[in-house]
Amino acid sequence: MKYFALSIVFFGLSFSLLILEACSVPNPKPQKEWNNRYDAEKWKAQYEVCKSLIDTEPWIECMKDFDKDE
Repeated sequence: MKYFALSIVFFGLSFSLLILEACSVPNPKPQKEWNNRYDAEKWKAQYEVCKSLIDTEPWIECMKDFDKDE
């Protein structure tokens, strides 16, 4: 009886790990199309606005403003 209980626990743990592994696989990101409308001067101007925020989370949001109207 003891071995039966241990086998049920082992099966339960194995099944749980299998489910966790299946759920933890990241979804692939969709590929974005190449955009040749890049404006280097516009990027540099936005960089000047955002450069005090480099290496912070607000930097990402600030630089997103560069690409809004495209």
